[in-house]
Amino acid sequence: MSVATHETKRDKLDILLRIVEVTATPAKKTHILYKANLNFYQLNRYIDELINLGFIKEMEVPFKGYVATEKGKQFLTMMRNNIRP
Repeated sequence: MSVATHETKRDKLDILLRIVEVTATPAKKTHILYKANLNFYQLNRYIDELINLGFIKEMEVPFKGYVATEKGKQFLTMMRNNIRP
């Protein structure tokens, strides 16, 4: 008899918040991928959305990656303080 593990399905907001949280300090795409527990296709889709919202931006120096903008950090703080336990 096998033991089935039940993982709670994350909603879109949880995933977006996690990516902004990871990029609070500059992060490479692979780092975000592992920390947010996403596949490459999902990661690209969410990164594009967060860039369009102005919550993260691409960076080239000191390495190619992503970093949260001030707007993204404010959003993260707001969500942590008002909605999330």
